[in-house]
Amino acid sequence: MKMPIIKLTKVSKSYQRPGEGELKVLKDIDLEVAKGEFVAIVGPSGSGKSTLMNILGLLDRADSGEYELAGKNVSQMNTSELARTRNSTIGFVFQQFHLLPRTTAAENVELPLIYSDHKQGDSRKKSIDALCRVGLEDRLSHYTNELSGGQQQRVAIARALINSPDIILADEPTGNLDQVAGRQIMELFQELNDTGSTILLITHDRQLAQMASRTVYISDGWLAANAPPDPDNIDFVQRGDATPAETRQGVSA
Repeated sequence: MKMPIIKLTKVSKSYQRPGEGELKVLKDIDLEVAKGEFVAIVGPSGSGKSTLMNILGLLDRADSGEYELAGKNVSQMNTSELARTRNSTIGFVFQQFHLLPRTTAAENVELPLIYSDHKQGDSRKKSIDALCRVGLEDRLSHYTNELSGGQQQRVAIARALINSPDIILADEPTGNLDQVAGRQIMELFQELNDTGSTILLITHDRQLAQMASRTVYISDGWLAANAPPDPDNIDFVQRGDATPAETRQGVSA
C-alpha cells in the first residue's frame, strides 16, 4: 500500500449510559487508507460505523489509540486545530443534502468559502467549476426546489469539493435516493476517484460497497478488513489473530 493518508491504530471509543454503565462502541480499530483509494466501510445499524465516521471526520475524539491524518497526529490536536484540519482536509457528503432552500445551486456550493479569504468573484468561479465537475453546468442558477434528489446530492458533492479536500467522507450518500439516482451518484464517486480523490463511503448496503475498490466490514465495534463477508450475514468480526476462514464463520454480537 502507498503511504496512508488515514491511519488508525488501536482506536477505541465508549459512551456512558445513565444507569446502564459503559457502552463500548469501537474496539481496537486498526485501519489504513492510502491516498487515492476508494474504500467502503460496511456494517449494519448499531455496528459502530457512525461513530467511526465521526472520528474519521474529526467530529468526535477517540478515547484511546492514535489517528494520523495526512501525516499529522490529530489525536493530540486542540479544538481549533481540529476545526482547521477538518475544513482544509475533509469534504463531507451526508444522507441529508443540507442545502439552503432559497439559494441557487451555485450559492449553496459557495457557502464553505464565505468565511475564508476568497474574493467573491473567485468564490463564484470555484463554485461553477465544482458544479461543472459533477455534471450540473446547466443548473447553476436553479433553486433547491427546482432540482431532483439526485441533482441535490450532486450539489452537496460539489460543495464538498469546493475546498479541494484530500478526502471525501460520504455517509450513506444514496440513502434518500431511488435506485437509479443512487447508482448515478456512486458512478460519480468512481469518476472522482479516477481523477485522484480519496473517498471513504460509510454504508449498510453491500451492493453499493461493491463499487468501491476496497471494502472493510464493521460489526459490534470490531473491524474486519480485506475479508469477504458471510454471504447470508454481514454481522461478523475479526478479533485477535483470527484467520479469514474463522472470521467468515462469524462471531455473535
